[in-house]
Amino acid sequence: MGRVRTLVAEVGNEAFRKLWLSQVVSEVGDWAARLALTTLIFERTGSAAWAALMAVSALLPMLGPGQMLASLADRIDRRVILVTSDLIRAGIFALIAATHLPTMALLGLSIASGVATVPFEAARSAAILDVTPGERLPAAMALGQATQSLALVVGWAAGGLLLTLVGTSGSLAVNAGSFVLSASFLVRLPSLRAHAADANNEAPNLSVSGRLKAAAATLLADSLIRRAAAVAVLAVGPATAVETLVVPYVGNTWPASPSLAALVLAAGAAADLLLTVAISTNQPPEQLVRVAAWCSAAPAGLAVVLFSTGIPSLGALAFVVSAMSLTAIAPASAALAPRLPSTLRASSFTVLATMLTLTQVVLSTGGGAVTDSAGASTAARFLLVLPIGVGLAALLRPIRRPAVVPDPA
Repeated sequence: MGRVRTLVAEVGNEAFRKLWLSQVVSEVGDWAARLALTTLIFERTGSAAWAALMAVSALLPMLGPGQMLASLADRIDRRVILVTSDLIRAGIFALIAATHLPTMALLGLSIASGVATVPFEAARSAAILDVTPGERLPAAMALGQATQSLALVVGWAAGGLLLTLVGTSGSLAVNAGSFVLSASFLVRLPSLRAHAADANNEAPNLSVSGRLKAAAATLLADSLIRRAAAVAVLAVGPATAVETLVVPYVGNTWPASPSLAALVLAAGAAADLLLTVAISTNQPPEQLVRVAAWCSAAPAGLAVVLFSTGIPSLGALAFVVSAMSLTAIAPASAALAPRLPSTLRASSFTVLATMLTLTQVVLSTGGGAVTDSAGASTAARFLLVLPIGVGLAALLRPIRRPAVVPDPA
């Protein structure tokens, strides 16, 4: 209970609370909608590769135009970016819910929603740092990750229920409404711009590409950030890819009970949530990276063992266990976020998100293709080699501190 009180303490901060409430409602609706779209595409095509592509389609803009838009959150009022992005996404999902579109059109609109999601996430991540005192930032970021896990639990469960009660269109309409509600919280935020303390920094005067390059250089210059980012990307990317295989796995193993996919996904998110809440983020950055490494390697290793049994029920349990590798992002983020300069925060998060997105898209589509030819269990085992490897590497190679050079005076 003490850990829970630490996590929720920052909710008393009004600006943070509005950002947090926005996250709760929009993510619950978003995960319910993602389940609906993935299930619809798998039923239409019977292909795990197509289902995986739909599951990650909203991430694709991070590999192109989304980067340019996201970097604007370091120059434009972040509140404006947040509200505008929410309203655009509400309109897109309302259109999908109200019409019967072919598969390629659904894919295109999902990608369009991702174009608006990229600047939203960059602005929200930067805004959290703007409104949260430095000493409370690790707990606030851990709450954000715990909230995402809780949203997964509720979103997957609600998605399964909505599919049963109101079908795909109803699920998508609920998602559209969640974005409107999110915007209603965010529009009441104060103006959110880069800190005045960094006004002498030249970053605000850089071009869009210049800010992204400056952010990348900042990330690469810090060895702790590099290590934390590597663990987060190679834990979350493969775990997300394994997650996209749940619908095909259930559809092929228990074709008469497609709603079981929602149960498996919700159980995995619940396991991730419990582990996230249990981990203390009030630790030195080097220790947080080690914690992230354990969160990456241990669940993935156990999941590989379960998948290797060939028993369907243990395969379903393996999906639940593998989702716990997603927890690595909480301690990894808590270690690196305070080291990001205010005027490059949104751009830095964009660079990091691009690395993660590229990993998720490549592994998810590749995992779907392997599933179509060799089965979901085989594909999942291949994918989970990455979080095991990066976790062990981070544990075996200590972070080197810069040498202290004596003052010649």
